[in-house]
Amino acid sequence: MNEEPQGKDENSAEKNLTRHFKQLEAKNVSPPDELKDEVFNSLDTLNLVGDFLDLFTAKFAASNISILDAMTTKQDDTPTDEN
Repeated sequence: MNEEPQGKDENSAEKNLTRHFKQLEAKNVSPPDELKDEVFNSLDTLNLVGDFLDLFTAKFAASNISILDAMTTKQDDTPTDEN
């Protein structure tokens, strides 16, 4: 079998399952449609959960830091009113 190297492609699991389903079809063995739908729905759910975790961990912290940096820079750049 020719297997492609697994990279950081978020759809690599889906591509792998699609390839395996096609191999079953080539052997005239068809998996039930319900199974295919359930497998791909599970993958979509896992991708969604991963996106939420990424959003509320790394990206949330990064956005807070950039907001605080912007506020700090703006406060440092404002002229003081000394009369």
